[in-house]
Amino acid sequence: MSRSLRRLGGALALTAAPAAPLAAQAAAPACDIDQNKPSTLSFATLGITRVQASTDTAAKHKTLRDVISRVTADANAQKQNPVGHAYTLAQAGMLLAQDVRLANAATRADLGLAGAPAQPADLLKFVDSTLTVVETAKPNCAAAAKQLREFAWGQTINAGLQALNAQKADSAAYYAERSLVVYKGSALPYYVLANTAQQRGDAATAGRYWPRVAELAAADTSAQGRELRSAALANVAFNAVNAANAAAAGDKAARGREAADAVRAALAGAPNSPDAPRLQAALAQMLTLAGDKAALSGVYADQLANPAKYDDLALTNAGVIASQAGNTADAARLYEAALQKNAFQRDALNNLAASYLSLKRFADVIPVAQRLMAVDPANPDNPLFVAFGYQGLMNGAKANSPAQKSYADSLIKYNKLSTEMPLRVSFTEFTRGESRAVLGMTVEAVRPTPRAAAAAGARAGTRAGAAAAAAAPKSYTLTFEFLDRAGAVIDTQQVSVGPVAPGQTKAQRVESAKGGVAGFRYKVS
Repeated sequence: MSRSLRRLGGALALTAAPAAPLAAQAAAPACDIDQNKPSTLSFATLGITRVQASTDTAAKHKTLRDVISRVTADANAQKQNPVGHAYTLAQAGMLLAQDVRLANAATRADLGLAGAPAQPADLLKFVDSTLTVVETAKPNCAAAAKQLREFAWGQTINAGLQALNAQKADSAAYYAERSLVVYKGSALPYYVLANTAQQRGDAATAGRYWPRVAELAAADTSAQGRELRSAALANVAFNAVNAANAAAAGDKAARGREAADAVRAALAGAPNSPDAPRLQAALAQMLTLAGDKAALSGVYADQLANPAKYDDLALTNAGVIASQAGNTADAARLYEAALQKNAFQRDALNNLAASYLSLKRFADVIPVAQRLMAVDPANPDNPLFVAFGYQGLMNGAKANSPAQKSYADSLIKYNKLSTEMPLRVSFTEFTRGESRAVLGMTVEAVRPTPRAAAAAGARAGTRAGAAAAAAAPKSYTLTFEFLDRAGAVIDTQQVSVGPVAPGQTKAQRVESAKGGVAGFRYKVS
């Protein structure tokens, strides 16, 4: 199983910047930093307080440069009050870091530092070093220092997230790395770095970052934090699955067990995530790889016992796992439960028909397969299900009875429908989202059977005409109806195919910009 990285559903951004503390005492009552002496610090603190309300960026920057210049020049202040001195400089630097350019490409002049004006100066390192002084001398001021770090970090990580959302991997990684200079307590930079590493095909580096994302996001109870952790756990699991599949033959079982543990952790951490059905399928695959097929029934046990808790996709996926475990009766029950939730679940209809055949429940095959034909009429395999159902009934009927003859006639009818079908539509994707649905498919013009070719020849009047008719490319229109769970039509879309010659296959895609889609049906003309 190869699985690409799990990305969050929409554009990601820092949800809110923390409020800038005006003074250590306001941020944390137990933090006793004195910014009132000497007078250089007192005046600097007043300037910092006033500048936070300013909307004039140029004036704000000038004031902050002046603060940094005066405070760094006052050796007496640093000697008498090193913690107040460092904290005041960190406050000024934190506010300057709201300008992404200054945070990442400042000069000494930009920061009000003495020395060669054009010499580069790292503002984030400046904030980090001053806050390290505070944290070392005053451990009880850790909360106040953390606020300043977060505020200095915010705009730079937002720049990284914006670059990631814009598919600019190099810029995204740069800003994420830069943000870590001043603050390492958030999952966001590691999320950006994991994504950009995986985009570059560097699975090893991504594999180091995803666990860190999961660890840090565990403490974030916001919706974004939960989604970050879910994405991280899923990627840890999928990377483990990919590694197990790529392992040497002698290592596959051990790596499969490791991957199964990673998948279980992902499912336990986010049981209702969008990845849960795929993770469950991956768990079944890894247990099989590890030689533990006996454990497969436990993978779908809760879906079987409590189907009301799950949607049709989860139940259908659980049915597939039951089939893999050889538990066909369980699989049939799960597909039946899925169809109770969504009567137009094409995969559940297909798999239920196959399960009934395996269970020799021939009378039950026929109505399910006919429902499948109504949903998916251009697949020669679907009328074959009906034909097999009638064949089973025919074989079980009394010899030469009217019932046996009736079953035989129906068998011939549906077998003919299958063999003479001119088109085969095979679905490769059905994505159901909150605001759209996407169908991917291949459309193949089927080569006619000798009987169909003979019929074409009879119509054409000559053998040459038969050959020409059989080989002639044709065009088709597929009209899709996107349905809700009750079968109501939400949207209708058409796709034109062709001309396609017999044996030729074309890939097609159709999309609905409507939400609430649960299934589809189509017609061919």
